[in-house]
Amino acid sequence: MAVGACPGAQWCMNARGTMVDDSAAGAHRERGPGESMAKIGFVDQFKGVSEWARGRNVYAAFPTCAETPTSDPYIFDHGVVTLQLSDVSLGNPTAQQLGIDPSTASLRPERWRDLFTSANAYARSLGFFHAFVTFEQMDSPDGPRFGIVLIRSTGPQPGGNGIIWRDIPAEEVFPEVPAGASSFLSLSPETWMQRLDAWAASNGLGGALPTGWFANYQGQWVLGAVLFDTSAASRVRVSGIELGYDQEICGRQSKWISPPSGSANIIATSDSVAYPAPPAVDDAPFGDRLYMEPYKVDYFRCLAQRTGEARIAIFGSYPDAVRLLMRPRADERRRIFFGNGRTTGGWIVAHRFDFEAQEGVGEVVSYYRAPRQPSEEFAFELTTGTAGPGQIQAHTVGFVQQGFIGIAHPFMSFAYSTFMRLSAGMDVYFGWTTWSGEVG
Repeated sequence: MAVGACPGAQWCMNARGTMVDDSAAGAHRERGPGESMAKIGFVDQFKGVSEWARGRNVYAAFPTCAETPTSDPYIFDHGVVTLQLSDVSLGNPTAQQLGIDPSTASLRPERWRDLFTSANAYARSLGFFHAFVTFEQMDSPDGPRFGIVLIRSTGPQPGGNGIIWRDIPAEEVFPEVPAGASSFLSLSPETWMQRLDAWAASNGLGGALPTGWFANYQGQWVLGAVLFDTSAASRVRVSGIELGYDQEICGRQSKWISPPSGSANIIATSDSVAYPAPPAVDDAPFGDRLYMEPYKVDYFRCLAQRTGEARIAIFGSYPDAVRLLMRPRADERRRIFFGNGRTTGGWIVAHRFDFEAQEGVGEVVSYYRAPRQPSEEFAFELTTGTAGPGQIQAHTVGFVQQGFIGIAHPFMSFAYSTFMRLSAGMDVYFGWTTWSGEVG
């Protein structure tokens, strides 16, 4: 199978299971109705909204995870619910106080219900009505602390502050789920937030938060929710630029609608158009040519510069892949690292090009990591100009994998125009992995 996981298909799956539009015609266009569009991850939305709220004296807010297009195809307006200052307090409990194992404390979106129920239990222990996590973490002498918003309730209107708890039948919030079915529990946290907010709006409420709790009463599933009267909460729409969403900011800079789910991963295909460079320069010394359009490269560089890291999943023959990790430097040097996350061996190879003769000079550096070899750090520095101390003049980086019978076979190679554009001012890490695996 050629590099570029599904030639001829528009939608492909990357190494994290995210569907991406990676066709030559489709990757650089606005998605139409019913198609996937740029989407910020659950954790990033909570973090972005929390920072936005503190910076504007709103004090506390949470995302609805709903988004609407704007006149700018790269920027979306995002639903936010703001809360009254008198009804909330901020907290930063330790993992132990939240009831999370401090040795494995992790605010992972797939465990969102556990985190929400832990925050609720913690709030109740302090005499508050409810709490939600902001997914922000901070270090302290007694271990990591986690940002939460504590919520007070004095009861329903007209005498109280209009914040109450209700068990809502699941089929009211998720009408597509058959009555009595529990499949709503497997829906994404973004879907829970969107649907619950839509339910709250249709019932004249200012907002709603899932508590993470659910139950089955005589065959009917219900989900616990904290409901906010319009006097206690307000809905606003906030631009992704104001919320500091890196995916949208980098999308605008690079003129690319970013990948779904806030992921920085994309399949780099061998049939993409790389420019500008003489065709001969972009002939891979072995294996499949690996190109990436300049606007995608610019997106990843922007994301790495803003967040400190950008990852790209690159496919080869099943089940093998290479994960590329970009981290910004303080200078324009190119430093290349190599790792092997699989049991089979692999090589990393750099080649030089003779521009006057318009032909390859050959291999100028290579490194082999044997099967199960310890992951000691190996790095080398490349330059396209005159090599200085500790530098190697090269124009292409490629990979070779050891076959099942110990014979090396071609794998993949970054073309000159892609690789050198990609790595300027970056530390670039390459590591073997699998389609679903992670590089250590």
